[in-house]
Amino acid sequence: WLKTFGSDPYRSRTGVAFIIQSVPSVGVMPPFMSNLARPAAIKAMGAIAVVFANSATAASSGPEVFLARSASSSADVFGDVERVLGSDLRKRAEERVGQFENIMRPVFMSLPQTEDGRLSAAGARYLLHRTFVARNSWFVRGLEDDGRSWNTSAPADGGLGLPFGAVPAKVFQERFARGMTLGEVAALAATVEGLVSEEQVDRLHAVYRANGIPESDGPAARTSDEEAERVIDGFMVTYVLAQEHEKLTPAVMSQLWRKIEKYPHWAATQAWVRDVRRDVVNAAMGPRNAFSTTALVVEELMRRYGRWQNRECDAIKKDLVHLEFEGTGRVLLHDFYRSALRGQSLFTEDKAYLRDLGALDESDASKPSVLIANYVNAPANCLAETKFFSVCCINECDSLLGAVERGVAAPDALPGQILEIAEGLPSPTVSAPRVLPAAMVERLEAIAAQHNGRVPLHGRLFAQWMHHAYPRECPFPHVSGTTMPMRGQEWHERTGAQYLANRSMLWRHVEQLAPAAALAAMRTTESELREPFSALPWTHEEELPLHPAAAARSGLREFGRCAALFAAALSLIAVLRHAADAAIANAGAKAKKWEAHSA
Repeated sequence: WLKTFGSDPYRSRTGVAFIIQSVPSVGVMPPFMSNLARPAAIKAMGAIAVVFANSATAASSGPEVFLARSASSSADVFGDVERVLGSDLRKRAEERVGQFENIMRPVFMSLPQTEDGRLSAAGARYLLHRTFVARNSWFVRGLEDDGRSWNTSAPADGGLGLPFGAVPAKVFQERFARGMTLGEVAALAATVEGLVSEEQVDRLHAVYRANGIPESDGPAARTSDEEAERVIDGFMVTYVLAQEHEKLTPAVMSQLWRKIEKYPHWAATQAWVRDVRRDVVNAAMGPRNAFSTTALVVEELMRRYGRWQNRECDAIKKDLVHLEFEGTGRVLLHDFYRSALRGQSLFTEDKAYLRDLGALDESDASKPSVLIANYVNAPANCLAETKFFSVCCINECDSLLGAVERGVAAPDALPGQILEIAEGLPSPTVSAPRVLPAAMVERLEAIAAQHNGRVPLHGRLFAQWMHHAYPRECPFPHVSGTTMPMRGQEWHERTGAQYLANRSMLWRHVEQLAPAAALAAMRTTESELREPFSALPWTHEEELPLHPAAAARSGLREFGRCAALFAAALSLIAVLRHAADAAIANAGAKAKKWEAHSA
């Protein structure tokens, strides 16, 4: 136990909750716990629990109380939701909150918390963002990276961009001001997803009207297969092209049908839609073409679409890796633009726009380059869009960081713990196991030296270390305030400049950069070819936007030591008994790129 979680009560508490979740669901005991699953060990742990019970007065810190507090927090939120948004939305949200808690718990346990187990507003926003991306590939408005620190406004009212209204916004704002429990964050996430479902139904009604197809429901539904497919396709057209359904008319719908034909992946999208519809219709209780059945199809499409369309992101990444400069996770800007001129790619974003996206590395003026991970994850590659969220490329670094979070189950870790995990952690382009170079070890130890010997998992410097360890998957973390990532049309409206370079501009860039590109290739040293990360820039600015004030984490720490350890004993016994008995985009930008490429 001490080897894995240490004696720190904060880390022990989070470790307990992590094991409670992970062991039953995976069905396998971690190696260090295998011997503890025997009856004698369980009895010994029972004795330990008695000792802690006699020496501690805070038995309420046990898992039952933790879960009860989470449920109580959810109930409080849902009471507010029903009061201001209605009982129907409350019912839908309550049906989903358990799923959200299960998804959120591993990340929640790795985030800095106050002594009473609450996240700061910044931590709650970060958890919501990670959860929606992991669950649905949704980049919810107000939670996506805008170039500033995560620690900006709370995710309510203007922060999320949700039409809550003044009263519910005040409710959530107050909760964020005092910090949020796991149950409260999960309840808010379930509420947001419920609002999205309502918006989807409204969009579906609008598509029926715009296509002149009457709605019918129940056993007497008379909609034909052809009409149902036309409606579902129309829904996807408005979704992919980011059409506001409130403004959808028959004339606008006709324009959208013509416009979608320029989308190179529309035929594949239609084929995928047919497959999803078949799955839903076969399992549905009502008539196959009834409005209620079509609404179920649409809901399932929204749930699956993000991960399905991420294949386009994989294709973008593959093209960039093919152009990569010496294994650095970067493409020389010269090569980036030259591929577009040769008709091999759609890489036509203007240099200034790339800079504001945070996708341009100019640390070496002799060879400006495009950061592969930053470019793939930029708003320029977002596709479908609603008033609540966009569907963008899935950040592959999230799953890598998630593996570290699960392995550590705390907000920070010793360098050795992280190295052991990272050296055994593969990515789509990095093989494992591997031995990281000494310079990487030294950088990790240097980060720890700034933080009393431990590495904060959600700080800027560790994110930079992850970029060096996985340069094609983990974006380079720019210092807050130095970038301005936004969709192309938004950037144009903000700056007045064109975000896509025309052909003559691309030629000009290529001609200007050609000598520097040739010289850069000649300058590449043997050590850089052997260890590409050694050529990557490293900056020393640290940011810890998710950490609560130091005072909030220190005052009652000693008092909670016995209670946390007692809770650990009780929790571990419960887990061991279980194991012993059972044996765990912007549509506008896209359209312009399609049109430019077609031309």
